[in-house]
Amino acid sequence: MRGPWRREIFLLLFCSVCFVIQIPLTTQGGVYLFQLVDNYGANGACILFLSFVQCVAVGWGFGAERMCDAVEEMTGQRPWFIFILCWRYFTPLICMVCFICSFVDYQALTFGNYVYPDWAYYLGWVITLSSIVVIPIWAIGKICLTKGSLKQCLLVLWHPVSDPVGHKKKDMKETELTPISAPLPDMLSIF
Repeated sequence: MRGPWRREIFLLLFCSVCFVIQIPLTTQGGVYLFQLVDNYGANGACILFLSFVQCVAVGWGFGAERMCDAVEEMTGQRPWFIFILCWRYFTPLICMVCFICSFVDYQALTFGNYVYPDWAYYLGWVITLSSIVVIPIWAIGKICLTKGSLKQCLLVLWHPVSDPVGHKKKDMKETELTPISAPLPDMLSIF
């Protein structure tokens, strides 16, 4: 789709698809469908699993020490050691425990006196897994596209490609802020 109108055509198609998908929510039974999507699409299990993966990526893949270096460069202060422990151990552990507990405490979805049929539960789990399964699929794809043995692929893919900061402090150009000496407009003259 090349040409001057490709962005507009993409936006038209995207908005049209979203509109068609949302039409069932406006029908008389739309509240039941909304409860199904709300309970399974935005439930805690999805968020906790994604949080666990992000914590592992930051604490172990990116590296807690590198994270400290990046925070120090941005703020000028190095984070306390407790942050390293949280990034590596505490937060992933808490996310995983809560993720497991959300399945242990699972209850069937009801809306008032209405009990959803079995096909609705399957649809709900498809909605839930649609956001969770993306991560393993992407990881398997990256492993398949990387050359070398499985061990070599994992060693290459586990760490960032380059320096996340991208430069050293000695290479940075010093910038100096100069005050602007423009007169401020007299805002009180209208009173």
